[in-house]
Amino acid sequence: MEEKKKVGVGVGVIILKEGKLLLGKRCEDPEKAYSLLNGTGTWTMPGGKLDFGETFENGAKEKC
Repeated sequence: MEEKKKVGVGVGVIILKEGKLLLGKRCEDPEKAYSLLNGTGTWTMPGGKLDFGETFENGAKEKC
């Protein structure tokens, strides 16, 4: 049987205000923070993977 491929979609947001950049800390729990980037517990811009039918705004919100 042929393996079905699927497209992964992610979203990232850059928020600047008065010369400051908003960052968020990735989940400390490796199961919740699973990423090919292996960034558990690191600081990054808001963003995330999109689930089917999810809006860009909801994809960028905290999910931990």
